[in-house]
Amino acid sequence: MSDQQQETGQELTTQQETKLQEAKQRETKQQDPDALRRDIEQTRAELGDTVEALAHKADVKAQVSEKVEERKAAMRERRERLKAKASDRGGKLKAKVGDTRERVSNATPDDAKRAATEVAHTAEKRPFPAIGVALGLGLLLGWLIARR
Repeated sequence: MSDQQQETGQELTTQQETKLQEAKQRETKQQDPDALRRDIEQTRAELGDTVEALAHKADVKAQVSEKVEERKAAMRERRERLKAKASDRGGKLKAKVGDTRERVSNATPDDAKRAATEVAHTAEKRPFPAIGVALGLGLLLGWLIARR
């Protein structure tokens, strides 16, 4: 027998021994009902987790609902920040209106004073429309100047 044939024979013997050992382990497990039950329970748990993960991935409606809720929460947060910012600006606007009212009342006749006072009171009561009007006038003037 050549060296190559002996090595091949030894490899086959090693492979056969490995297979024999694996078969004995399987046989031992098959004979032990508790081991089988544990294997079955473990397999069931793994299968349950896999099915649950697949069901979640396949549930498009739930995923869309989650995304919608995330977006709603982000929008609520942004709205609150903008409200706080507008409130802060409204306070500053009230202070400016008060200053302007005082300057106008000192420099104009009585009719103009009354009109300015009425405008100032309206702006204090309802600052958002006043901000909107000021913004609109600013845009109009900007547009007219840019048009030249």
